[in-house]
Amino acid sequence: MLRDLFRKLFGARHPAEDNSPKDTSRAPLDEEKIEVTVPVQPTALPSPHHSAKYTPKKEKARLPIDLDIGFDLGTSCTKVVIGDREANRQTAIPLNRGRDLRGYLLPTRVYLKAGTYSLDPFAGGAEKSGLKIRLLGTAGKGHVDDEEVLCDLAAFSALVLRRILNWYDRNLAAKHPNREPIWHLNIGLPSPGGSDDRFAPTYRRLMRVAVALAPGDAPILYDEVARLIKTAEGVDTSWLPVVRMNTFPEAGAQLASLILSPHRPTGCLLVVDVGAGTMDISTMRIGGDVTSARCTLHVCEVAQLGVHYLFLARHGFGPDDQLTPEMLAKIPPDDGIRSLPHQGLPISPPEFVSRCKESILPVVTKYRSLLKKSHVSPAFKPWVNGLPYVLSGGGHRDPFYQNLLESQLEAWLQTVASEWADTPNAKRHRGLVNQSFPLPRSFAPREMAPHFDRFSVAHGLSLGADGLMEIGRAMDQ
Repeated sequence: MLRDLFRKLFGARHPAEDNSPKDTSRAPLDEEKIEVTVPVQPTALPSPHHSAKYTPKKEKARLPIDLDIGFDLGTSCTKVVIGDREANRQTAIPLNRGRDLRGYLLPTRVYLKAGTYSLDPFAGGAEKSGLKIRLLGTAGKGHVDDEEVLCDLAAFSALVLRRILNWYDRNLAAKHPNREPIWHLNIGLPSPGGSDDRFAPTYRRLMRVAVALAPGDAPILYDEVARLIKTAEGVDTSWLPVVRMNTFPEAGAQLASLILSPHRPTGCLLVVDVGAGTMDISTMRIGGDVTSARCTLHVCEVAQLGVHYLFLARHGFGPDDQLTPEMLAKIPPDDGIRSLPHQGLPISPPEFVSRCKESILPVVTKYRSLLKKSHVSPAFKPWVNGLPYVLSGGGHRDPFYQNLLESQLEAWLQTVASEWADTPNAKRHRGLVNQSFPLPRSFAPREMAPHFDRFSVAHGLSLGADGLMEIGRAMDQ
């Protein structure tokens, strides 16, 4: 009886738990059949019990954040630094997918197989190297019309941009939640710049094509690159408009890293940056206080006297020889880490030494002359306590350039800098005084700090075009 009352109140127990004999004396009635259905809840419609008008939830607007890509397209290796203007933070990007210096130096070469480009070697694919030095060779003759080198450089740059964007999404985007990146692309010129610069139009052309090809993961094909190179003015760069693409002399960009450092030297300074392709020579005068810097850039020259040209000179090629594929093939693969071999070869080819002297000495002597002319006293001597200099760039590892600045150049300058003559009262070294490149506090990662001079150009470019000083030659003012 209690069991019947329990069933009326609560229903039968679960079959697995109900061990009582089943009542088969009555068949189940149709109205006792229970069908259970789960209604599908509408996602875009209001509940029928809700009287208020339904309003879809709006996503929170993403605030913009300006990010600058400092793109140092090197002859042997390319370096990239992303600059966050808001946080005043500049971060080097491991383009080569490694944590040591080698991971941050991406060899400037690309691979081509069946008309498709890649930064990674293809099995059976062709390696396209010497990209920038091929460009320097054609532009040095007054023209850049080599379709192959333009396509290779544009494809390489597009693939690098793609790698930058992917790295940002995986690593830095989380630091900018609910922010919409506004990208700027700043690339260095292997020249002093100016309205008549022979490299600037070509670099801007390459930038537009690279930006158009970078988004997504579609294969980058030679035919497509060649087509865009011919119509570069009309390519789609909506994610990074042309107004946010800038070119700036590598020498000037490097000086920004130096001048904006709180540990910058003051007074006169000579900077010689040696890359694989070019040697940049800059002279300036730095003043100001801890929070602001005043810099007068007096002379800036760029000569094609980098490590790869030194290697060719050691193999008997003259600086005016036409760069042929056979000549370029003699340059071994350069990872930017090890010095190029020169066993059994002349350490200092005489003609190459003369070209270096003819490039550096006039810059320094002109600088001294300008300083004297700007002073009231005709007896003024600019460098009584010596001329500080910074020797930087990956190429300065070669002892040739160290000796060039430490002994040979100083001996040459003795003929024009009379204040360096030895006197009994001289308490300081009078001549060229070597200084290191100061490290900005905002540069990351810190493990790359000992190699900062390798990133100084990319770091300067990552400060944004507005943060870079214009290169104005004192003789033109």
